[in-house]
Amino acid sequence: MTHWRKSLISTVFLSLMLAFAYRQTLAPEARSGSDLDMAALTRHVAVIAEKPHPIGSTANRQVRDYIIAHFELLGLKTEVQKTMVIYRHPTRPAQKTIIGQVENIIARLPGRSSGHAESAADLVVMSHYDSRPSGPGAGDDASGTAAIMEVARILVSAPTPAHDVVFLITDGEEMGLLGAQGFFRQHPAARNVGLVLNFEARGSYGASFMFETSNGNAWLVDRLIASAPDLLASSLSYEIYRRMPNDTDMSISKGEGIPGLNFAFSAGLIDYHAMTDTVQNLDKNTLAHQANYVLETTRYFANLENWQSAEGDRTYFNLWQGTLVSYSQGLAFFIGISVLVLGVWLFAAAWRAGTIDAGSVGRGLLCMLVIFLMVYSLFDSLLAYLQKADAGMLRITSLGEWPLLAFFTTTLGITLWFGYRLGRGLSKLDIFVPVLVLLLLVPLAGRSSALAFAPPLLLLPLMWMLRAREGKTDLWTAALSLWWLLAALALYFAVNASYLFAWPLASVLLGIFMFRRLSATGSGVRFTVVLAAGLLPLLLLPPVYIVAYLALGLAQPQVLMVICCLSLLLIWPLLRSIGLVAEGKAALLLLAAGILLTLVVVFGRGFDARHPRAEELFYAIDVDQQQGFWVSPDARVGTWIGKFMGDSASAANMSRIMPGYDREVRIKESAPPQFKAATLKIEGDQTNGGMREIRMHLQSAGRGEYINLLFAADAGILTATVNGFPLNVPETAENGHGGLQLPSS
Repeated sequence: MTHWRKSLISTVFLSLMLAFAYRQTLAPEARSGSDLDMAALTRHVAVIAEKPHPIGSTANRQVRDYIIAHFELLGLKTEVQKTMVIYRHPTRPAQKTIIGQVENIIARLPGRSSGHAESAADLVVMSHYDSRPSGPGAGDDASGTAAIMEVARILVSAPTPAHDVVFLITDGEEMGLLGAQGFFRQHPAARNVGLVLNFEARGSYGASFMFETSNGNAWLVDRLIASAPDLLASSLSYEIYRRMPNDTDMSISKGEGIPGLNFAFSAGLIDYHAMTDTVQNLDKNTLAHQANYVLETTRYFANLENWQSAEGDRTYFNLWQGTLVSYSQGLAFFIGISVLVLGVWLFAAAWRAGTIDAGSVGRGLLCMLVIFLMVYSLFDSLLAYLQKADAGMLRITSLGEWPLLAFFTTTLGITLWFGYRLGRGLSKLDIFVPVLVLLLLVPLAGRSSALAFAPPLLLLPLMWMLRAREGKTDLWTAALSLWWLLAALALYFAVNASYLFAWPLASVLLGIFMFRRLSATGSGVRFTVVLAAGLLPLLLLPPVYIVAYLALGLAQPQVLMVICCLSLLLIWPLLRSIGLVAEGKAALLLLAAGILLTLVVVFGRGFDARHPRAEELFYAIDVDQQQGFWVSPDARVGTWIGKFMGDSASAANMSRIMPGYDREVRIKESAPPQFKAATLKIEGDQTNGGMREIRMHLQSAGRGEYINLLFAADAGILTATVNGFPLNVPETAENGHGGLQLPSS
């Protein structure tokens, strides 16, 4: 088979697999014949997300009343739990104490065992109805609340379930998971909760994933697979999420030892906590996917007579949307060890046969390091430029997944071109041109530190060592060795995430075994083996990288691209088929296309109504000095805010008017309006046994949604209570101030 034919087939195969991977991250089409009323779902979201409705606001109370009216109309016993909550994370101390008055909505659908058996546990189906002040919250979390409201309508008309179903719509999630803490730590009904299903969001489109489970998830995962169609889930996300500082309401129930499943969609980061998080921008298929999860899982678990307790974790992942592979943690360990042993055996066999040696693998590792440094340095400079450019991060985040395509194409081009050239010995032009370009990008990105120049400078001696081809360079064996090491580390530290390394590596190693067995056959058969060996890596890896980018945005894209590069080297024989033709110029063409696409996504997007520029302007009052201030970090020349602030605005640090808030802004003084400021009255001050006790009353005459009370680092506060609730005195922050975030009264 000719190089051109192999290249064409490989290119088509790779493109189709990447397109298929992207399709797996999109929400499936809404199911026809579903009991869900999409018009009602959309109407609920529109009402809830009509405007921002943070905790304590008038809009928040209006949303509360709308949800209550819906549940009461269905005939459900509905209550509002009004309680004060002091934020306390299950595992992490807070630097500031957050206190809030929450109003949770609790609607109960009685089951057959209601009131008859002490052991009958309740199913809690949960979302939150408050939003951030910065956005109306259609996705986060009107989508989850609307889905629960619609599912409640369906279940009320269905046969009585086995378990009581508690529809819990919490308040104050955005302020610090306050509503969930109020219910699970204070409400009597929390003692009888046996399972929690939580529905969240971090964007406006894309498929919804079951991304977190409670510990000991074996039974839960098996039952989830039986209940949810179009299911997307991964034990990788379970392993990652429990090591990250991110939280949802389920963090509280999980911390209280209650089993649970957590669902969310995360594409469309531009709309997260933004004014564009509206019903118009919420993808209808995404809303349907989330609502379908709510319906099917609630219906299934509510009618399941016997729930089991924790019995170990499972490894689980999608081969494609709706098709989930699941097996025990013990089997995951056995599979991982087997793959590692297979790798050692094949490596030893190749070593004995003389097809690999220390020199060729060593040069391969050196080549791989060169490619990694090149990719890292390029995207590190790009990220630095975006962070300093005018709204650069926002512009590129608004493009969704398209920057990832540009970045990946560039990474593919670099991997193919330099993988091809490094194997043949680099010319001086190959060395100096990329190094010079990468060095020039550092100051263009606005950086001047020696550390920023380190990666491209390190490239020069490494590439010079490879300038002449002195023996074979085994780039593929080097990549397989690193992949083997990562599989071993994953197996040791997070066995349920090891599938992501073990299965792709197993596919490639088995391909090597078959390729050697078929050495006497035609090239077409052996090329088919190459394609087959790349199938599983291309099924498992790209969807993970796409979801990671969409969920995290531009958090460390240079690291993500290095990981993509390593994944490409895992299937190097397939990739090499693309890069070999026309003496590597096909690879060079891909590199040029990637760079062009990257330039387009970085410089091509302006702002419009769908993708507005986020700008901040607020008014501050110093009541003691009778001064008013307009403050903005976004007062640039030519912008509306810049014109509003005018020439009289001056650069300053925010700590000038708000101690503890270290941020560079522009400030314009003005006469203060006749607002009534918050009042702080000392109602008692006494000393007993060398301890001073001060009682004070803090009140917001303007009914502020919350009040921040800051105190100096040397205040010496030992104990504190608010409205009789004891507080953990927060640690002093790095800026020298501690703080309490309090409800207004």
